[in-house]
Amino acid sequence: MAENYRDLYAQMTGDAFNAYRPREDGVEGHMYGEETLKRAVERLQSIPAGPQETYMMSKMTNMGPKKGLFAGSMYDLTPEAGEDYFRNQLDDFRDPDKNNLDVGMDTLKTLLHSGVSPATKMGFARGLFRYLSER
Repeated sequence: MAENYRDLYAQMTGDAFNAYRPREDGVEGHMYGEETLKRAVERLQSIPAGPQETYMMSKMTNMGPKKGLFAGSMYDLTPEAGEDYFRNQLDDFRDPDKNNLDVGMDTLKTLLHSGVSPATKMGFARGLFRYLSER
């Protein structure tokens, strides 16, 4: 029995509007086809729970499953990813079982790596600034 990806998408994202949105060109039917919703659901199911999943769902809700799937896949290149990385590193730094020097050096190596996007570095700096300003 085939799954109803329209219902599953609406349930997973809470975005019933886009799941059942009618076409805007006057033709009877839904704006997004079953294949589009199937790709969106399968991508959401493949992402571990956490900030990346939340980011993907918010993009799909705001932009629809087609554009949102593409935009949500860019999470690693966003400032949000940098802020999440900062929070994770801060948690690791506070962990008494970990060596603070190793955590600090790993963070610096990652940030100085040329493969990290400038937006992600900006997000990390924003997280650091927020942390320092709250102290």
